[in-house]
Amino acid sequence: MTKQYRGAIVERVEHPATKRTGVIRLDKRSMTFFARENDTETTHEPFASSSGHEVREWLLEQLKHTTDANNLEWIPVVQIEHGGDSHHYWRDSSKEEFSESVKLEIKRYYLALTRDKREWRQLPWESIDSASSTCLPENERYAASRKYAEGPKSPNLNSYTHAFRLPAFEGRGDHRDKVVLPFTPELWDGLCLIVKRIKDAREVIAELVGTKKGVETVTEVGAGRKQLLLSSGESDGRK
Repeated sequence: MTKQYRGAIVERVEHPATKRTGVIRLDKRSMTFFARENDTETTHEPFASSSGHEVREWLLEQLKHTTDANNLEWIPVVQIEHGGDSHHYWRDSSKEEFSESVKLEIKRYYLALTRDKREWRQLPWESIDSASSTCLPENERYAASRKYAEGPKSPNLNSYTHAFRLPAFEGRGDHRDKVVLPFTPELWDGLCLIVKRIKDAREVIAELVGTKKGVETVTEVGAGRKQLLLSSGESDGRK
């Protein structure tokens, strides 16, 4: 026979991520703390212990799971960061020093706007990728996520803080150095190909300026007798 527990509420508990709430009660007859994931479901067997801390930990573990009513729509996105440094205009041959660098970083992850539209949450790609061993069940994703940006109904919006929205272009002036776009396999494959092209160009440059034969080729290019090709000539590859 299931033991019946009765008692008043001694603590209200809220999960910091999901914002789901629950209560801990104390049965004074046995000095036992107890809780249910849903306090109104009194026919369900509660978790009980003489340790209030133990009951609180159990309750928090239950509250981290979201329900069908508050599971979020997770959107796959691609983040692109690009730029580099440039010193002296390359046509200005009167200068004594020239420098040019290229930066391109790409990453993919998932975003979701909370149902109250106060904030955006972020999860790593592997947390939702069904092929990953670390893929999370849907009802555990909210608790595992972290805040990413302000939503359209955030109380923190002002003249300096704006709501995030897709697609997002961030940068100074006309120079856009960070872009966040909805993910497509074709976009990802195209970006991976650009990364490979940059890698190939870096290897070709190293060969041109780091070997005797390469320096001879550069001299021929400067004399107009050869064309400069920053490509290894290999066939395209994909990750």
